[in-house]
Amino acid sequence: MSKNFIRLCAFMLSGILCLSSGVQGKAAKVYKEDSDNEVLTVQPYMITTGSAISVYNNSYEIQAAKEEKSNIVFPVVATNGGLVVYDMELLGTVVTKGSISVAIYEDAECKKLLNKKKSYKMGLKKDEIISDSFYLEKGQKCYFQIVVSDELTIEEEWYRFFIRFQEYNSENRILQNKEAVYSYQNGKGTSIYYKLNVSKTGIFTIDMNYDDFSYGSPKITLCNNKKKAISANCGIYITNSAKVKKKKETPKSKNIFAVSKGTYYIKVTDLKGTYKIQSKFTAITDNSGKTKKKAKNLKIGGETLKGVIFTSDKIKDYDWYKFTLEESDRIRISFTGSTSGKEKLQLEVIPPSSAKFSGKAVLKFSGIDKNGSGKSGTQWPAGTYYLRINKTTAKGNGIYQLQVKS
Repeated sequence: MSKNFIRLCAFMLSGILCLSSGVQGKAAKVYKEDSDNEVLTVQPYMITTGSAISVYNNSYEIQAAKEEKSNIVFPVVATNGGLVVYDMELLGTVVTKGSISVAIYEDAECKKLLNKKKSYKMGLKKDEIISDSFYLEKGQKCYFQIVVSDELTIEEEWYRFFIRFQEYNSENRILQNKEAVYSYQNGKGTSIYYKLNVSKTGIFTIDMNYDDFSYGSPKITLCNNKKKAISANCGIYITNSAKVKKKKETPKSKNIFAVSKGTYYIKVTDLKGTYKIQSKFTAITDNSGKTKKKAKNLKIGGETLKGVIFTSDKIKDYDWYKFTLEESDRIRISFTGSTSGKEKLQLEVIPPSSAKFSGKAVLKFSGIDKNGSGKSGTQWPAGTYYLRINKTTAKGNGIYQLQVKS
């Protein structure tokens, strides 16, 4: 096995694929890597982490007698819908130049092509890795055919191929906390729903990374347990793949969703290509009062308090806080946090009726991502001040931190 191929095995892919030899070509035999026994059913190692060891263990050797070089055929069945990727290497020293063609057919007779046949030139003592991909629906069977040209000769009596099949899953699935999964989507209009089970109030941070072949303007949407959208479509805004390549960066994006206990789905749509997605849940204790009478007391110079705004909250639903000045003072209010996409939260400070201010609100923050803090330019009179926080759009949601200092 070439060193180049061993290095290639570090490439991160995922999925389950079945390879059956029941209807394979007469001369084709399939062996599990590091095994002397011919296998009837092959189930590649499930890869979720993309580790080199996992990929290396998902390898097989295909053998065919030289006289059967045009009849190297075996079936492939995808247990999940997705993009099937293969990497293949001819084992043994090439003593005469020639070519190898690879094609995937819909039928055992190899008459109906599933994808375009590809031919690869082989050189003397030249390492050659043959790689390509094709899409299969769940349960769809296809037939993998290798044909060796008459002019190509190797030192051994058998044509031996080292081959790996992997699959980027394109189906709905459960997204476990902190567990990365690999996925494939076939372009605009395609969607995958990732199920999230939430045991308490908090936020999900959705982190996505894309490979060099992905493109488009994908969207992330939070849905309820019936897969109905309850948030706005949050654009991922990935960088154009050409720019990414030039900058030697990996396009990626993060979005957060504030949720209470229950079952949710993250819908990802309009992406062409392969990507990795991961969620991280952080529990949040909401300290706010839900009415003015139940406003949470803020201690001046005290600890930062946290709050959560859900998609189910209405625009006129407020989180209430208050603080009291025993004597006039200049006050600094810190209001920070995160929201989904371009959604915004806002904060208003309502002074006591006895205080002489020109406006109803002393301070107003229209977006926590841009106006995170404010400081009064003049002395504030003694009295009790109320703070109320809400979202600016119907489907907005997010978290915030609040602190008052003098």
